[in-house]
Amino acid sequence: DQVMAIQTLDPGAHSADRSGVPDFRRPLSRRLLAGLVVLPAAVDVSYAIEARSAGLAVVFVAEDAGGSGCSAVLADNRSGVREAVAHLVGHGHERIAFAGYLTHFDLRERHEGYREGLLAAGIAPRPELLFETGDNHESGGEAVADVLIRGGMPATAVVLGTDRNAIGLVHRLRAAGYDVPRELAVVGFDDIADATFLR
Repeated sequence: DQVMAIQTLDPGAHSADRSGVPDFRRPLSRRLLAGLVVLPAAVDVSYAIEARSAGLAVVFVAEDAGGSGCSAVLADNRSGVREAVAHLVGHGHERIAFAGYLTHFDLRERHEGYREGLLAAGIAPRPELLFETGDNHESGGEAVADVLIRGGMPATAVVLGTDRNAIGLVHRLRAAGYDVPRELAVVGFDDIADATFLR
């Protein structure tokens, strides 16, 4: 069996987070393919539905395929974040923030897990402790760190939608002289290799 990867992001685009779903309409030689595995924001859902109608198996990864008739493989985002919130509550935190790029399905699921975790602990979610990162990279975490610093550190803990966001936040806070995790407990999500080397 052969696997073929197709890059749908426009050449020169900074990141898929900021570019949006590309206008990819190129036909594929479907008779040579057994199916498509579609990553988040790779193609418009209509493209995948058309491929499925042409007889290809189509599977979305980390994307809600509801209504498309296609299969989906999803991470257990909610329970992972619920457990993270329970861990923070167990350490005495009540002012727990969430920061993420809520445009993506996975991040919306993670945010829901955060809300469920707070409610299970008897803590009402506070809108002022929800921060939009603007991307899933270090730059998004840096931006949230700046907002937290300007706001006088309104939270004692923060759950970030991705490890890359968490890495950016930790680096920016440490550069500004904050003692992490003493002044702010930080939880990321994804278990990427880079997180292993983060202090």
